[in-house]
Amino acid sequence: MTSRRTTFEALRSSLENNMKHIYRVDQINESQAGHYPVVIMVLVGSEALSALQGRDAADVFVEMMAAHDVEMPLARKLFDAFRNGLAHLWDTKFLDVGREKVELFISWEEHRHLTMSEGRLYLNAWTMWKDLQSALANYAAVLESNPEIAKASVEPQITSLTDSPEIRQAWRQFVEAGRS
Repeated sequence: MTSRRTTFEALRSSLENNMKHIYRVDQINESQAGHYPVVIMVLVGSEALSALQGRDAADVFVEMMAAHDVEMPLARKLFDAFRNGLAHLWDTKFLDVGREKVELFISWEEHRHLTMSEGRLYLNAWTMWKDLQSALANYAAVLESNPEIAKASVEPQITSLTDSPEIRQAWRQFVEAGRS
């Protein structure tokens, strides 16, 4: 098992390295196509930071949105809509707000964060990245000021292959096929 500090540093380093790569490639191509990878990275990164702290998946994202005066119930819905939309459909979802549907849009630089225009709610990828950086810095300060938390072990994530005889059999066949 690894310590919470080691796990945190690996998370922060990975997020920062990937962001540098996405930004560099996007600047070279001038494609403005990096906004989806950045936002999914922010969403999953905030989810990982929440998990590292033993909190609900959306908690860090909710705090990031609270800094922009977005209330918790709405922030949780935005987390769900963006995370599940991008992770499962590689697209954003619409918000059903009663009589109308609001389209979620991700902006790279053109639109300010959390602004509405022509039936669209814009979230700015750069602002979200900066908010995640702030959340990471805050948790780094917690780890620095509390050595017990920093030293605490992080349990590895485990997927069981013992749920059913079919899964166990499939695993045995996989291994017996000369993959070991």
